Amino acid sequence: MSPVVLSKSPADIVAEYLAENLGAVSRPVEQMAWPLFVNCLWDINENVCTLFDTTPIQEGRAMRTGERFKHYGVQLAVRAFDYETGWTKLTALARELSEAHNETITVDGGQYELGDAMKLNEAFVGVDDKRRNLFTSNFILTMRKLS
Repeated sequence: MSPVVLSKSPADIVAEYLAENLGAVSRPVEQMAWPLFVNCLWDINENVCTLFDTTPIQEGRAMRTGERFKHYGVQLAVRAFDYETGWTKLTALARELSEAHNETITVDGGQYELGDAMKLNEAFVGVDDKRRNLFTSNFILTMRKLS
């Protein structure tokens, strides 16, 4: 039995969850505080968040069907003008995402289930040439397409 392939990237699905359900970030088209981009970190002069897709991990398989289990990877990046604001935003978003459990998310008419999001780390990456602070947190996800 082959697993159902996601028709949207894990980063797109998680971005929808964070923007729609938590309200802690905004969609870029909304032009509000803390825009959340997917797979690109725009060089705009404001506090910004980005989700990147990372390499999935295949772990184990179902004994009866032979289906392989895949854990998708995403990286949450936060860029802020000051250290405290950036670190606070990263840890708040990471905590909210880590607490997600069996969440149904609708993206462009398709439904997905975010079973679990396990945080691997949180880190201060450094300061860019415009003196903005960059932070990241990496996650592995259990996720499946519902419809």
